[in-house]
Amino acid sequence: MREVRSSGFDVVPTGANPDHFDLLLIDGRSPDLPLLSLAEVELAARRLVEVCGELHPNPSYAGGGHG
Repeated sequence: MREVRSSGFDVVPTGANPDHFDLLLIDGRSPDLPLLSLAEVELAARRLVEVCGELHPNPSYAGGGHG
């Protein structure tokens, strides 16, 4: 989590579960600004994947249990 925050991504608790968070790809945009281009969103998503490293399936959604 520290790497994600130090890379400039905001991490926001969902409130539903203390272990669940939302990661904001792009923050600080005013609602009255134009939408970002797909290229800008894709760049932010690629940067997040690079920071997080190899992706793994969530065992809760892949039929596994908790823990």
